[in-house]
Amino acid sequence: MIENGQWGVFLHRRAPKPEFGSTGAVVYHGTDAENKACDWILAWKNPYDKSQHKNTAYTEVREINHFYNDDNTWKRVRDGMKKFKLADKSNHYGCLSSVKIGEGRYSHFTAVLTLEKANENTR
Repeated sequence: MIENGQWGVFLHRRAPKPEFGSTGAVVYHGTDAENKACDWILAWKNPYDKSQHKNTAYTEVREINHFYNDDNTWKRVRDGMKKFKLADKSNHYGCLSSVKIGEGRYSHFTAVLTLEKANENTR
């Protein structure tokens, strides 16, 4: 469990054959400002052949279990990553997600999950 204000990290390694590159996604469960459950998906693609494909970051925030109930979810995520964006943002009922990935072969993927008015209570 990652509590409010904390951070987490994990290592995602490429496939055993380098020509495949690396693609992955993770879903985090959380709550919005009204304590209503929601899900954040963070996805990335780091292809081996940079001459034909670019690194991509993708995120989406939706209602709880949204990414588990729909057979088309992973197709939509893959389609979203075809836009070849190095950064992406999503806002759903005040739950914010922003992601970015570097352009290199061994790139860092960074995500920030927060609430729209999170800083108002800390001023």
